[in-house]
Amino acid sequence: MPRRPRLLLEKWHMPDDLLCTILLHHRMEVSGRLPEEQRFLILPCTLAALLPDQLNQVPDGMNRLLEADSRSSAFGLDRLCQRVDEQLDQITEGHDVPLYLTPHLVDHRQLPADRR
Repeated sequence: MPRRPRLLLEKWHMPDDLLCTILLHHRMEVSGRLPEEQRFLILPCTLAALLPDQLNQVPDGMNRLLEADSRSSAFGLDRLCQRVDEQLDQITEGHDVPLYLTPHLVDHRQLPADRR
């Protein structure tokens, strides 16, 4: 993270764990090397940063999520996507069309390996 936003977060007296999460949310390789207690705090944000979004911030995010899901039975990507979709339905109350995750997951799994 550039120095200015970091200084701003420090000036606002953000807690260290929030500061670390903001600084590392696109750095899965770093969060994987942290001690378990710190990884437990940061890994959910790191994984969430890989979810598909309108800006496509992490073009290979779905590949990385599927890889993380295959490494851990605790992750449960399919169920997670279903829950997020359900919550999006509740939040939007029919007034918006949210970016559902489950169709992205299904579509991505059907792509040939060389197009992922």
